[in-house]
Amino acid sequence: MAQHFPVMLAESLEYLAIQPDGIYCDATTGLAGHTREIAQRLSTDGLLISCDRDEVSLQMAQTNAADLADRIDFRHASFSGLEEALGGRKLNGLLADLGVSKYQLTDA
Repeated sequence: MAQHFPVMLAESLEYLAIQPDGIYCDATTGLAGHTREIAQRLSTDGLLISCDRDEVSLQMAQTNAADLADRIDFRHASFSGLEEALGGRKLNGLLADLGVSKYQLTDA
């Protein structure tokens, strides 16, 4: 698993106020740092839709969160494709970490 430390994790989780059976979206999955933490707080009735436009990052995220796969629907999508990726689902919360990915800057 590629090591990743999500920024402002505690604050993000506090403001999402995750309900175990809720539906959430991580619009910038990256390496699954926030994704894992959100999914761990969901019951098997909850759902996290994890999106990223970078297919390589999304594949690594799937590996990094494989133990929580029953709660996560990984989608290859850009911001403009979020509506389609959500499939008409009403969300309880959405997270978008708009920072720069060190991995994408250091790996050609």
